[in-house]
Amino acid sequence: MKLNSIIRFLAIAMTQFLVRISLVGERIEVDVFEDGHMEVSRFLGTEDILGGQELIYDIIDKTIFEDKAYEEKYRKK
Repeated sequence: MKLNSIIRFLAIAMTQFLVRISLVGERIEVDVFEDGHMEVSRFLGTEDILGGQELIYDIIDKTIFEDKAYEEKYRKK
């Protein structure tokens, strides 16, 4: 996770909280804010198996190293 993502997460965490609801075929995220209003996101899916261990490593790798400056500084090629 990039530093700006961590900072954004911390800023959000101070003013709201997140409720995650997992159901068969969907996931619901409810952001509840300090003033009481809510924002709901709904993710629908088939729950198909898309891969194994290699897929999660690829996702993590892409997320961490998408920032070229970070990659050049920390990743050995």
